[in-house]
Amino acid sequence: MGHARQSVQRVADLLVNEGLAIYKDHQTDRRTKLVEITPRGAEVLGAIYEQYAEWNQHLITKLDPEQLDKIAGALENVGRILEKEVNFFSSGNWQSINTGEKDDNENK
Repeated sequence: MGHARQSVQRVADLLVNEGLAIYKDHQTDRRTKLVEITPRGAEVLGAIYEQYAEWNQHLITKLDPEQLDKIAGALENVGRILEKEVNFFSSGNWQSINTGEKDDNENK
């Protein structure tokens, strides 16, 4: 994930303290705790998603169709790049991705 264990632990502790998540024992590793969302946490998450959807709809009304087409094309390009990178690293290639080189398909 790219986050330090302590940072993740701090966030998990906050969620548990707010009643949004609980810790559960791991079935096979006693040293590991699992984090599970609570019904209240699911309710809060649902409200966040709802507000996010409303905000997205609001933003879309501010853009003309040409702008939306450009944004959609750019997001498709980002998706292709991310898929390529995930496949690359999933196959065990742990080289630096910050080479500065661009793939021919990245700018289409």
